[in-house]
Amino acid sequence: MLTRLAVALTAVPAPQLATIPFRTVELSAARGERLAEYLATRLVEAGVRVTTPRDLDAVLGLDRPRPLPTTV
Repeated sequence: MLTRLAVALTAVPAPQLATIPFRTVELSAARGERLAEYLATRLVEAGVRVTTPRDLDAVLGLDRPRPLPTTV
């Protein structure tokens, strides 16, 4: 009986969640970002698959543009 339950629980996919940037009131934008990252971390620890805006930026290659090297 317990073996069947264990197999059934492992067959269920982890829930997925995408987070969006927080709009904060009376908090700095940097602090709001840290709060969102903390929340995402805690959800991952609870077994939820979380996609953050930072993850999306990395996947899409939208990291902050870096200046091209100049040749002299």
